[in-house]
Amino acid sequence: MSGPAGYCASVTTDAADLSLLARAALDAVAQATRVTRAVQSRLRREDRITKSDASPVTIADFAAQAVVSRVLRERLGAFVLIAEESSQMIRGAEDAPVRSAIHEAARAGWPDARLDEVIDAIDLGAPAARDGDDRPRSFWTLDPIDGTKGFIRGNHYSVCLAYIHEGTPVVAALSCPNLSADLARPLDDADPHGTLFMATRDDPTTARPADEPEALGRPLAQRSAVDPRAAVTFCQSWEYSHSDTNLPARIMAVLARDGTQFREPARIDSQCKYAVVARGQADVFIRRPREAGYIDKIWDHAPGALVASRAGCVVSDLHGRPLDFGLGSGLQANQGILVSPPGMHERVLGALRELSEIRL
Repeated sequence: MSGPAGYCASVTTDAADLSLLARAALDAVAQATRVTRAVQSRLRREDRITKSDASPVTIADFAAQAVVSRVLRERLGAFVLIAEESSQMIRGAEDAPVRSAIHEAARAGWPDARLDEVIDAIDLGAPAARDGDDRPRSFWTLDPIDGTKGFIRGNHYSVCLAYIHEGTPVVAALSCPNLSADLARPLDDADPHGTLFMATRDDPTTARPADEPEALGRPLAQRSAVDPRAAVTFCQSWEYSHSDTNLPARIMAVLARDGTQFREPARIDSQCKYAVVARGQADVFIRRPREAGYIDKIWDHAPGALVASRAGCVVSDLHGRPLDFGLGSGLQANQGILVSPPGMHERVLGALRELSEIRL
């Protein structure tokens, strides 16, 4: 598997490779989930940090990233990880208490870790080689906690890891630690077991308890075309700042003209939205950033995109183009996100085209 420092040069992504990568991803995300659950259960104000862009981050983000990096290194040797966090903002002398808290948090998934090992492991996912002509052909991408505001509130978040090969996710592990396996359970009712979704390019999406990663994964039923007589459910974030919430309402107004009925939106934070659509609790997830010119990050979508597509959903941007994860840390070739079963996906794209004045 391993090649020159930092690269999995010999990976061919045949069945044997995918199996090895999937086992590593499952172990890494399961151990990181132990970390995040332990921190969320006792989150203190001092465990939160504000980044330079005013977005929040917690000690669990750093600790979970360190644990994932450690597992990948142990399982695979050399590897490339393009991840959200780096230790630059916590290396100052005044940051010693934060580093100590991160170290303690990481030990929930890495019991014998030393402080220096934890901090150094964070930077295995630092920005080096993210973009430009020297970007790697194959690499991992990680969001250690997607939905940090939900995490801080004690609600939904996800731990998200994917392996990208030539611009396409081929392995994904998506842990939703508070999402019940019971589809009838309200989404705002946090579950003590959670659900961990796995998918590879060659296998359907499976689900297992997040606190029992060794359990046999249960394949999700493949999403088929939505019955045109059935009411449709859109999936939306709790955090209105994350996406243009007017767009789904405008699409629903167009679709309603042919008699389509709608249920109350399924509201949930993070890439859990991909999982909710993948397993049939919602029918449409659509995202258009509020900020014009904003480029979505690959770690915010790659794991969820594979989980949804391998459950039968269609995943594209708002023009119907496939998502290209091979251009660096951002989805520069795409505008927005649309996830829906076949048929429904085409209907939403048609509504978007009808809204000709829309800014895409």
